[in-house]
Formats: sequence, C-alpha cells, structure tokens
Amino acid sequence: MASSQGTFDGAQRFYRNEFYNFKSSTAEGKSQRLLGLLRYISDYHCMAEFYDTKFIDVDEDAVAYLMDPNPAWVAIDDCGAFACTGPSNALLLFEDTTF
Repeated sequence: MASSQGTFDGAQRFYRNEFYNFKSSTAEGKSQRLLGLLRYISDYHCMAEFYDTKFIDVDEDAVAYLMDPNPAWVAIDDCGAFACTGPSNALLLFEDTTF
C-alpha cells in the first residue's frame, strides 16, 4: 500500500554546513527561511540533526519556519476527532553549532 504523505521513521543528518548572509526577507519583501516544514504533511516530520553547523550573519528569524497544525486536519476519516499534530512535534537538533 503506497502512501502519499510523509514517513513514519527516519532522520535527516547534516554535517558541517555553513550559512552566510541570509536575511529573513527578499529584496521584494517576501519572507524566506533556511529551514521549514512541508505544509501538507500533517502526521509526522522526520527529525533533522545538524552537526558542526555555522550561521554567519544570518537573521535570527530566518533560521526556521515552524507552523501550527492546520485546523482543517481534524477529520474523522483520517485522524478521528483528534487533530493531526505533526508540525507541533517537529524536532531540529543542533550540536556543535555557532550562531
């Protein structure tokens, strides 16, 4: 049985990444983030692990966008009377990181 959304296991690991001169908005005024959640995955987001990462001249509010669960995800056919809370359970781990 194929699934159209997400995964229920796994992790993403990133080593020795460097981010330079990243602003929270573009020259046209559009917001931008280095990291973000997929907007249609309601159930689970894989853990993202970052090791030896450097953020150099990066706006603090440009690092990540973590959203609230969509209230429309409360569906008896999918999650029952329970709201799917994948975005509330996202985990980003940073070790040996400099800001």
